[in-house]
Amino acid sequence: MTHSVHSLRPDQVAGVDKRMATQVQQYTLYDKLSDVQLIQLYRDHREARDKSKAEFALLAKPTLSRMELIETVLKGRLIERGAKSVSTDSGTAYKTVVSTVQVKDWAAFLQYVIDGKEWHLLERRASKSEIVAITDGGDELPPGLAMAQKVNLNVKKPVAKPA
Repeated sequence: MTHSVHSLRPDQVAGVDKRMATQVQQYTLYDKLSDVQLIQLYRDHREARDKSKAEFALLAKPTLSRMELIETVLKGRLIERGAKSVSTDSGTAYKTVVSTVQVKDWAAFLQYVIDGKEWHLLERRASKSEIVAITDGGDELPPGLAMAQKVNLNVKKPVAKPA
C-alpha cells in the first residue's frame, strides 16, 4: 500500500524515513562491492529465496490439500442446493465460472465469422513477436501502434569451464 507523505501519521513518516535511510545505507554498501561480489551476493540471496520457497511449499502442502477438500465439499453443497453462495458468520463462499476458449481450427472458425458476419467474436491485436522483429530489424513501428520495452537484469551461475 502506498501513501503520499501528507496522508501518513508522524509515526508512519518516521517509519518510512527509517526504511529509506536503511535502503540508502544498503545501496552505499553494495555500491562499494565489486561486480564479482555483487553477482555472488545476488546468487546467494536467490538461492536462499528458492530454498525458502521450497521449504514453504512442503510445509504448505498439507494445508493446501485440506483447503482443496473443503472447497470440494462446499462447492458440492452449493450445487446440491442450487445456490450461488452461502453466507455465514464466518464468511461467504461463492461460485464463479472461469472460462477458457482455444481456437482448434482457425480456418473453420474464421469462415464461421465471415459467413455469419460475427465480427464481434474476434479480438484485434498486433503480433508482439512480429512487431518486435520489425523494430529490432531497424524498421519503424507500424502506424497506429505504441510499444514499450522494459530492461530486466538477469543473473546466472557461471558456466563450468572444461578442464
